Amino acid sequence: MDEKRILGFDIDGLTADTLSEHCTTQPIDGKDEIVSYMKSGHKEWFTTACVTDIVTGEETETPDNGFTDGEYLWY
Repeated sequence: MDEKRILGFDIDGLTADTLSEHCTTQPIDGKDEIVSYMKSGHKEWFTTACVTDIVTGEETETPDNGFTDGEYLWY
């Protein structure tokens, strides 16, 4: 199976430490292009349910809506 992933994690095992190993505080080159690309995605699914932060366990005010470019999915 040919899979394309940016990062793959077992959600049940995801912790703040795991995330910090894969995150950066450095400026991201092309950030405006990345944001523009993600905003251009088409809505794939809709819900009124809010997202629960898997690290803190706190519920956010952000609905759990999914977007796609036809190949990748993101929230």
